[in-house]
Amino acid sequence: MKLLFFILLVCYVSSIGALGADSDSVQSKFGVYVGAGWNIHNASFRTLPGQPNCCDNFTDAHGLNIAIGGVFRSMANEFLFLESRFGYNHLSGVFTRNESTKVIADNQFIDGLIEHYILANLGKITFEQYAGIKLFDKLSFQIGASVGFLVLKSFHQK
Repeated sequence: MKLLFFILLVCYVSSIGALGADSDSVQSKFGVYVGAGWNIHNASFRTLPGQPNCCDNFTDAHGLNIAIGGVFRSMANEFLFLESRFGYNHLSGVFTRNESTKVIADNQFIDGLIEHYILANLGKITFEQYAGIKLFDKLSFQIGASVGFLVLKSFHQK
């Protein structure tokens, strides 16, 4: 189900560019895109360098993805096009791990729970290049590549 949601989201984000005039005679179009998604991070680490932590292992995280940028589309003919995007992606993620333990309350040992928490803030500048085919008026199929450069990397631990 998560994979299906991800595929649908990618298709949606790829199609929401505001691309100028609707005329088929226009060979090049400029616009902006805005998108949102759900990040799923897979990891395996105990601590971050130079930071004390007593968690046995962080394994996964989730968070909101926000994407914004500019888009340029050049029509080769009525159906084929090339599209370039330059933008920013925010790839946050919250790592949590619960640990059961015994704590003292009212001079008695009782079951307790410790939550280990790390908020990772990651941001990247992206350049994407796609080739596409227009299937219908508002539906196209695209294939391409994306290159990103990490420009934000910070975390908060509690």
